[in-house]
Amino acid sequence: MDAAPERDWLQHTALRWGGRGLRAAFLAVIVGFFLYPTAMLVAGAFHESLLAGFGSWSATGFERAYTSPSTYQTLANSVLFVCGVTTISIAVGVFLAWVAAQTNAPGRRLITPLMVLSLVVPPLLYAFGWMLLANRQNGLLNRLVQSVFQTDATLFNVLSWQGMIAVGGTVTAPITYLLLLGPFMRMDQSLEEAARICGASRSGAFFRTTLPLMAPAVLGVAALIMALALQSFDTPQLLGTPENFMVFATQIFHYIYDFTPSKYAEANSLALLLLVVIVLLLFAQQKILRGRDFSTVSGKSYRPSVAQLRRSRYVVTLVCAAYFCVVLLLPLAAVVIGAFQPIFGVWGRLTLDNFRSVLANEAIQRSIVLTVYLSVFGGVLSMVFALIAGRVLQRSRGALRWATRFATFVPWAMPGIVLSLSFLCAVTALPLTRALYGTEWLMLIALTVSTVPIAITVAVGALAQINPELEEAARTAGAGAVRAFVDTVARLMIPSFLAGWFLCGLFISGNLAVPIMLSTHSAQPVSSKVFEMYNNGNYSEAAAFYCVVIAIIAGLSVVLWLVRAAVSMAGSRHSVRGTPRLAF
Repeated sequence: MDAAPERDWLQHTALRWGGRGLRAAFLAVIVGFFLYPTAMLVAGAFHESLLAGFGSWSATGFERAYTSPSTYQTLANSVLFVCGVTTISIAVGVFLAWVAAQTNAPGRRLITPLMVLSLVVPPLLYAFGWMLLANRQNGLLNRLVQSVFQTDATLFNVLSWQGMIAVGGTVTAPITYLLLLGPFMRMDQSLEEAARICGASRSGAFFRTTLPLMAPAVLGVAALIMALALQSFDTPQLLGTPENFMVFATQIFHYIYDFTPSKYAEANSLALLLLVVIVLLLFAQQKILRGRDFSTVSGKSYRPSVAQLRRSRYVVTLVCAAYFCVVLLLPLAAVVIGAFQPIFGVWGRLTLDNFRSVLANEAIQRSIVLTVYLSVFGGVLSMVFALIAGRVLQRSRGALRWATRFATFVPWAMPGIVLSLSFLCAVTALPLTRALYGTEWLMLIALTVSTVPIAITVAVGALAQINPELEEAARTAGAGAVRAFVDTVARLMIPSFLAGWFLCGLFISGNLAVPIMLSTHSAQPVSSKVFEMYNNGNYSEAAAFYCVVIAIIAGLSVVLWLVRAAVSMAGSRHSVRGTPRLAF
């Protein structure tokens, strides 16, 4: 018998079983890290104390949660917060997208990089900066006004529901802007000009022509912003809790940490309601944008020109500059100034004592090391999973594709506080996994899962740029499936992988909702440590700590940029002719 056919058959069988093994391993990851925690979250709502390991199965948690007057006060607060944040976010996003895409205002090209910078600033830093800037007792703005005008009046109080909504709206405004920028850039300016010819003013043409044509995109983004506002924890916890203004995320945290014994069943019951509402909002967003034709680009008449503002263009530029000064420069400046004050809010000599205290503190050193560890490895794991998931979504069908879609949807639908609660329920339910409770490993897993949506966005966009014919050509030349993937897809994706890795790590380093539920006193990342210092009243030391972290992130950004530039240059020298260049 000829040995060649037998050898080919063995190789084909090995590849087939190897492929099945990889699919089985990928499904096991989805079940273990996405499906199982979600199921245990549901189970925890029907158990008196599943996390504590005692109690019995019942629906008393639901009964106590939904018959409590505080729940309906929390519901009213959440509706107020969501509506306010969405209104501010949409108004700012629409205005800035219109300025950047459809006007000749000077400096409009700077809007996009500034909004991207605003997006990567952690919400906790925003909230902390505004607390230092505009709290009633010793906020820097209030102190400045009192010293200048010789008065004891307090003009600003960010520790209120109004301040919480204002800060929450500015946190989500960059997302609104980036999602609406493309539709505004594709808008045909001749439609608005036709309305002007018919006698409409510029503002009338904008509100009667441009906005109605943009309605599907705006409504879809509004539904997404409402979901994100419901997920928000950092801003409501820092700015709303001192005034007893609770939303769903902070109420869940309150049930667990402010009661003895903790009310786990009530927390899980509220978490389920929050999860259902967010899922409905995300489905509504997809429904609004699916299957509708609101096209404004068609045929030869399409002309993507810009509105020629006259003297008002300088006014528009001043408004944009004032906005970025208020929402980006002022809170960062407050953190920096507070870091050099011996006692926060007391003007006088500046000192480096806060930095010396922070750098000499062993607990803070451990916190920085832990944050770097979580950010580096969590970012890598998120991007690796996203790369495989994006590949599955492109090439697979059936149950595997459905399971992958579910895995990528869960982190979108779960707020960080709910996601961490689901992992707590998951690890305490089984004896084999209880050892993970209170460890860095559990934080790493939960933070990795929480950043999957960011990683998927980067990975799917990069994979879409790679023509499948490149991989097929490698297979035709004799390369196996794994080698063809590594030599073509993986190598071309290195720049995008590094960029996604950095973004995921940046979001992990600023995440508070997940670590605050999973960290312990001996293992606290930066966000949890800053929150603890804030609660203890160590504002100046917390500000100095954040300045150190910002300096570390800036240094890592420069290093990553240099590495990515070197990789891009090396790839361009060794690339195959005709290979598309990937952009991020």
